[in-house]
Amino acid sequence: MSKGKPEVRFLHLADVHLGASFPWLGERGAAHRKRLRQTFSDVVLQATNSGVNLVLIAGDLFASSHPHPELTEFVIAQFARLTTSGVEIVIAAGEADALDAQGVYAGGAFDGVAGVTVLPAAPKVGEFPGLGVAVSGRSVARVKETADPFKGLAAGRQPVTIGLLALDPNRAGGRGALARAIAGTRFAYLALGGSHKMMDVGTDAVPAWFPGSLELMVRTEGPGAALLVDVSAERPSVTPLPIARGRAHRLVLEPAAIPSVDALAAEIEALADPDLSLEVRLTGRARPAQHIDGAALERRLAPRFFSLEITDEAMPDLALLEEAPGRSVTVTGKFVELMTAQLQQAGSEAERRRVGAAYRLGLWLLGERREPA
Repeated sequence: MSKGKPEVRFLHLADVHLGASFPWLGERGAAHRKRLRQTFSDVVLQATNSGVNLVLIAGDLFASSHPHPELTEFVIAQFARLTTSGVEIVIAAGEADALDAQGVYAGGAFDGVAGVTVLPAAPKVGEFPGLGVAVSGRSVARVKETADPFKGLAAGRQPVTIGLLALDPNRAGGRGALARAIAGTRFAYLALGGSHKMMDVGTDAVPAWFPGSLELMVRTEGPGAALLVDVSAERPSVTPLPIARGRAHRLVLEPAAIPSVDALAAEIEALADPDLSLEVRLTGRARPAQHIDGAALERRLAPRFFSLEITDEAMPDLALLEEAPGRSVTVTGKFVELMTAQLQQAGSEAERRRVGAAYRLGLWLLGERREPA
């Protein structure tokens, strides 16, 4: 950092999505919403303990432009824990909580809240002389005014200018185009939002990050983190502060390789963790009469996890049936003949899975096995 520039420490958050429904978690979605609120409260405590001067929120603090009033009051109360100690908070609306005439931001929910600035849709520079920092950015509006989110962003009058906005990295024209646009801003740091994954997209000229979501938004993505940024050298240092409680994992198994339901249960139970959302996918080959009651297993093992989902998509290994002599003259043999024809006539993969499941269950019920395995 050039001589005479102040030392600034700030927290960069984005894509919190307070109030989100989390449909992939089913009935556990409400518990995850509660967990997210606690994580947000923990982040505020982390900011307080880390001695930050500034908190920047780069879009999607809320999952909607119209969060429940109680949720807005919760956020204002959390902010008060920071602003009463002199911390400034700057918010840019994102795609999910975009500026709306009757929404949480444009509707005035944060008007007059000391220490909290909500950026408008038009580019604006907020000056913080006491910190020697300017924040240049914009909020996303329901009616987009420009295809270039960086257009109109300018440096402030302070020694350090930080850019703040939300954008979709997938619409930025590719990594190269995004890098060129970021380099052209010439900010000391660019605080971005719009990605559920944490990403360093900075260039040699401009450090830029997406912090990602504080908690899991979808099963296939890991959580992001709060970013602690120190602007006290030629290039700011960025320290991710992973604070999420929730984790997700997919376990893929082939039923044919599993000797019994108890063996399957033991393999699942070995991953037991009250903060883990586990998806178990049974796929590939199954023994023809191998019946696995996934719903019963879920009920049995779910208390060991935050959430548990077992999906059985395995197909019966018909080669094993062909090895059995005299099958065609038995009830079981006729069933095999009919179900094999059904499999051959299935018009989609989903239909094949349904027929395959019925095939296995039917053989088990016909006495191929006395116990499900």
